[in-house]
Amino acid sequence: MFRKTFKVQKSNPMRSTDRKKLRGLVLKLYPAAEPEIDRMIPIGDVEVLVLKLSNKCTVWSLNVEQGQPAQGGLDKFGQPMFFAAQYEEDKLVYPTVYSLWIEPNMMPVMFTHVEVSRYIFGGADLMMAGVLKRRNGTFGGMSKGQPRCIVSVENPLPYAVGPLLLGEQEAAARKGKALKVLHHYGDSLWSFGGGSKPNEGFELSSIRPFEIAVSAEDTKDAGRDLKEAETKGQPVFSTDQDRSEGVGELVNQAEGLSVEDQAADGENRFPEYRLDPAQVDEDPDRALQYAFVITVGKLYRDGKYPVAASWLYEEYIKHIAPDLDLARTGSKNFSLFLRAMSKRHYCKTKEVEGELQLALVSLKNVDALGKQLAAVGSDNESTCEGAQTDGISAEDMDDLLVQVFMQAVRVGLDPEEDAERFPMESSAFYSKVLVSCQPHDLPIDVKKSSFKKLSAFLKYLAKEKYCKLKEARGQTLILGVNREHSDIKNYKPYEMGSQRKRTGSTPASEASPPKLETMLKPHQQQAKLFKDMSYNPQGEYSKKTASEVLERYVQERKLVLEDNRDPRLRVIVVDDVLMRSLSKPSGDEPEQVASGGRTSFRTIQERFLSRLEIYYAVEAPGGGRKVRKGEVPKVKVTCEDRQGGRKHVTKCHGIELYGVDPKVLATKCQVAFACTASTHAMPGKNNTAVEVRIQGDVSGKLEELLVKEFHIPRHRIDSR
Repeated sequence: MFRKTFKVQKSNPMRSTDRKKLRGLVLKLYPAAEPEIDRMIPIGDVEVLVLKLSNKCTVWSLNVEQGQPAQGGLDKFGQPMFFAAQYEEDKLVYPTVYSLWIEPNMMPVMFTHVEVSRYIFGGADLMMAGVLKRRNGTFGGMSKGQPRCIVSVENPLPYAVGPLLLGEQEAAARKGKALKVLHHYGDSLWSFGGGSKPNEGFELSSIRPFEIAVSAEDTKDAGRDLKEAETKGQPVFSTDQDRSEGVGELVNQAEGLSVEDQAADGENRFPEYRLDPAQVDEDPDRALQYAFVITVGKLYRDGKYPVAASWLYEEYIKHIAPDLDLARTGSKNFSLFLRAMSKRHYCKTKEVEGELQLALVSLKNVDALGKQLAAVGSDNESTCEGAQTDGISAEDMDDLLVQVFMQAVRVGLDPEEDAERFPMESSAFYSKVLVSCQPHDLPIDVKKSSFKKLSAFLKYLAKEKYCKLKEARGQTLILGVNREHSDIKNYKPYEMGSQRKRTGSTPASEASPPKLETMLKPHQQQAKLFKDMSYNPQGEYSKKTASEVLERYVQERKLVLEDNRDPRLRVIVVDDVLMRSLSKPSGDEPEQVASGGRTSFRTIQERFLSRLEIYYAVEAPGGGRKVRKGEVPKVKVTCEDRQGGRKHVTKCHGIELYGVDPKVLATKCQVAFACTASTHAMPGKNNTAVEVRIQGDVSGKLEELLVKEFHIPRHRIDSR
C-alpha cells in the first residue's frame, strides 16, 4: 500500500466530534491501546490532521507542536498515527509503526525471526512458513481478516502491520501467505512521518537482533500475565506496564518457545525458498537442482571456497528441501550430484582426504539454470524444461560438445547397429544423435562454441581420433566412431533418466492444448440493456448468448411490429435503450438508428453484435481461466529471404498461448527437418514472447507439424 511514494491531495484538521469518533473506533478495534490513546489521538490543543492521499488511503496524523524543529515529513503534515483505505475508514483502521512503538501491546502479534524482515522490506507478504508458534502450540487464535502486527523475537518491537489471510485451522498446514503487509518500517508512510527508528536494531535492509535490558522483577511480573494473553490471541505485554516492561515480557515469551517449535523453525531457516513436500515428491531431481541453485546462487553467493559438500548440504540444502530423499534422485547422494553438476560446468569439485569439496562455482551458468528453476519454489509451473545457455563461455561449450559426443557413443549408439547406421550425414548425426543425448538442463549449440560450424567440430573429433570422416559431394559423412579410444572407454556417462518428463505431465505433442474461446463484452452504452435482462453488464458472453439477450429484450419490450416467417426479417420498433445500444459513442455513423424508427431484426442484430467489445478466454487443461481483450492471436509463421534467395530462415512466434514451449518446438524441428533451430527473445521492453528460428524454408512443413503434433487449429496459423 505504501511501497511507492504518494502525494497528499487534501488536508483538513479534525473537529473534536470526529476525533472522539476516531478514538472510539480505535478502542473498539484495539482495546489494549487505551493507556496511550491520548498520545495517539489527543483531545486537547494538539492538532490532528485528516490526509487524503493519492493512493486512495486516508491517514490521521499529529501536527508538529509550535516551536519544535521539523524533520523529514514532519515539517507540514505531522507524524502519521493511523491509516485506512478510503472505502474502509469508518470500519477498519490500522496503526502505523509510530503508534505501535508508543503502545506495542495494542494489537495481536505474529512472531518471526529477524531473517524474515528482509523479505518483508523487499515487498513480500508474510508467509506461513516464517511464523513462529506460541508456547501453547497455536498462532494466537488467528481469524481471516484480523489486523495484526509482525514482531521479531530477537528485536521485539513491531515493524509491519496488515490483515491475516488465513484462519487458525488453515494456518496449521503452514502453507501459503499468512498476512498481507500494508505498511512496514522503511516504506513511504514511515518516511513521511520523519523516518525515526525505535532502537539500533532497526535498519532499512532488515531488522537486527537487539538485546533489551529486563530486570528479574519485571520478568517475574510479566510471566503472570503471559498465559492469559496467549489464550486471547494477544501479544504478551501487560496493559498496566510501561513500554520497557512490555518489551521485556515479549522477550520472555520468545525465550519460552517450545523445543518442538524451535526445531520446526530450524527447518524453516529459509522460509521464502523452502519447497513443499508435493513439489519435492513430484520431481526429486529438479528439487535438488533448485536447492543447489538457491544455495550457491543466492544464500552462499559471496561465500568462501572451497567448502565441504557435507557442510553445504546440512546448512543449506537440507533446509530448502527438508522432504527430499536423495535415494530417489538420479545421483543417489549429494556428492555424486555435485560431480554431475561439475561435468555440466556449473561448478568444480575436488577431493581432500577422502572428503568431497566444492572448489568453485560458475555463477553465470548457475544463474542461467536458476531462470528455469525459479518457479519450482512457488505455486506456478516452470515455464520451460531446458536451461538457457546464454551465459556459457565458448570454451565451456566446446567441452560440453565433446562430452555429449562421448555420451552418445557410450549410451546413445548401440554397437550392434554401427554397421547399419554408418556412414551417416553430419546433419543427421547432430540432430538425431547428439541432440537426443544432451543434458536436459544444458542444451548444446555449435554456434556458441569456438568451432562455430558443425564441420569444424567434426574435424576436431577426427583429429583426436574419436571418429572417421569422409567428404563426398560437398557433404561430410561420419564413417564410424572409435569405441576403443582411451578417453571414450574411461568416460563415465551421466544419468539419462534426468531427461525424463516431469511427473504428472505429458509431452507437448500429446498434451491437450488450452481451450480458446471468443467472447463479447457489452459496451458502456449497452450496459442498461443487459442489466434490464438481469445479465451482468461487466460479464463476457458468447455470440449466441448475446443474440439471445437481444431477442429476449425485443420480445419482453414487445418491439416486434411486423412478424415474418424468417425471424431475421421481422420489423422492429427501436426504443431509447435499444437505440443507445446500436449507436456508436462518437455518433459519426452515417446511418444512425433513431428512437421510434423501424428496421429489420437482422440489421439490429448485426449492428448490436458489432458494438460489443471483443475478448478471448484462455482455459488451461489443468484449470484456470484468463480473459484478455482483443481477438485470439494467431501463430505467425514467416519465411525470410536472405542473400538474394540463396538462404532462407523460417520464423515462428505466438505459440506460447497454445501451450507450446518454444524450446520444445525448436528441438522437434531439429529432429524433424534435420536443420538447426534456435529460440530468441522478441524485440520490445515488455514483450515476453519467444521466437523460434529455423534454418531453411520449412514454413509448409512447420505448419503441418503445428497442426498434427501440437494440435493447433489450422485457421489459427497465419503462414506467409
